[in-house]
Amino acid sequence: MSFTINKIKIESSTHQYQIPAVLTLPQQHDCPVVILCHGTGSDKDEAGNGYVYLANRLAAKGIASLRFDFIGTGESRVDYIEYTFTSAQRDIDDVLAYLDTCPTISKHAIGILGWSQGGTMAMLAAGQNPRFKSIITWAGSCEIQQLYDEADYALAQKQGYAMLELGFRAPLRLSLEWMNDARNCDVLSMFAKSDASVLAIAGTRDDVVDPECASKIAAVSHHELSTSKLISGADHCFNILTGDHSAFNELMTMSVDWFENTLNREARIERYWQQFLADSKRPADSRYLEAFHFDLNQRSADELLELVLMGKKKATSSSYYELADNLPEVGSLSIVTDWLGNPACVIETTRLQTLPFSEIDFALCSLEGEDTCLETWRQNHERYFTADGKRRGYEFSWDMPVIFEEFNVIYAEPLRCPTEFRALRRKAQALSEESCREILSQATTGVLAVLGDEGYPYAVPLNYCLEGNKIYIHCAKTGHKLDAIRQCDKVSFCVIGQDDLKPELFTTFYKSVIVFGRASIIDDETAKRHAISMLCEKYAPDLIAEGQKEIDAFWNGLTMLQIDIEAISGKQTKDLAEE
Repeated sequence: MSFTINKIKIESSTHQYQIPAVLTLPQQHDCPVVILCHGTGSDKDEAGNGYVYLANRLAAKGIASLRFDFIGTGESRVDYIEYTFTSAQRDIDDVLAYLDTCPTISKHAIGILGWSQGGTMAMLAAGQNPRFKSIITWAGSCEIQQLYDEADYALAQKQGYAMLELGFRAPLRLSLEWMNDARNCDVLSMFAKSDASVLAIAGTRDDVVDPECASKIAAVSHHELSTSKLISGADHCFNILTGDHSAFNELMTMSVDWFENTLNREARIERYWQQFLADSKRPADSRYLEAFHFDLNQRSADELLELVLMGKKKATSSSYYELADNLPEVGSLSIVTDWLGNPACVIETTRLQTLPFSEIDFALCSLEGEDTCLETWRQNHERYFTADGKRRGYEFSWDMPVIFEEFNVIYAEPLRCPTEFRALRRKAQALSEESCREILSQATTGVLAVLGDEGYPYAVPLNYCLEGNKIYIHCAKTGHKLDAIRQCDKVSFCVIGQDDLKPELFTTFYKSVIVFGRASIIDDETAKRHAISMLCEKYAPDLIAEGQKEIDAFWNGLTMLQIDIEAISGKQTKDLAEE
């Protein structure tokens, strides 16, 4: 994907200085964006030009980025003594305000990434501003008092600053105000206020920030996708300054994949909401309460969604502690998604009751459409609330207040793809979408086409299965198609559903289906196991137990791909169409 690199200067809201920045902008509309925050004494390009490489990789995936110089670094003309936690948050706010003026950048799919102290500032920003939907920290620091000692602090109390020696640049004047910020700010408590997902990455050989900080960062997040990753053998700069870029390339791949999955989810949800507003002729400034999926695993989440779409599930129950800061009201609108965040319908809350778990009877729980008796409802929901409580900090009990919410589905149109794919020329030979999906479900082999090496198309036959609006494919850990998908995720997929040789007519009678979509590697272990199990059920329905053993045996060498379908079309030969 083509993109532009733009050097800009953003006016500070104090009107006392300008913020030097670089905006890397893909040539597409409504693209997600990531703000890049650099570490102590570094600059907007970061160590070894790490942020330059990252910005280009993000742009190739259709994600914009803006990197900038904090006060006293890079091209900033302000003395570093003016740099504080407050000034850093103000700069981030000013950068975000600038992005709001960019017409091709999404106002809703916004992420932030920070390296070292930049990770600290990214966490603080996310804890204060709900607009940040996804966060990554590279060697992010939970506590940064290690930059100074008590002698430095005593000196700063006398003269207002102490000198900070970093070794890779001229010393910096570290202000007393910054030291007090570092002493008094509970970074993790502030970050815990964020509802965004976070990926915290550290190197196992980091001797500047304790690698254990990564797991602490992920642990305080309430989002089910939040996680931490360690890169073996990587130092604080992920070895980018050593000449061996393998660890840094691994870091970039993790980060780009993360933002692509999480921010594109936010973009899809916002597009779906705008589509709903347009179709229902509601005011453009209408907002939804939340976008959510049911339960804590993919199989259950997607099965419960199907019950909603079938009209069998008309209610849901939540712990009061889960919704305390975002309580629904009668008339509230919410978007229900599948496990992977694909929006499927809009629901309207019609009735609310708050009552102890023990007082929910079968007349109520039967409205949830998922259990045949009160006992199984209680067992399933005790399991859910126990697991959810561990994430959110409450304990399940039979006296626990539960919000029982009844709802109606008021909109269930599929998300329409903004891309205008070519229409089939010979409309008389077109197959209905239902027929296309039937062929996709029944065929055993399809051909995946990607943009391969040196721009040559690469098409490979393989096994697959269809589930809803997703196609699952299994493959090895490395190979041509994986390399191609990492560079460009846009793919096509073709199957032949019927192919009858007609020698007397010098032709064949056939039906075919072509899918266009975006391919991604499934990183979540639960989602990955669900996808390979679906393949097993398709190809060996009578050997499920044996199939699971085979899956376990080859698990570590297995990669699962997912194609999110954006367009689907099918046709049959003229002779079949005329039959």
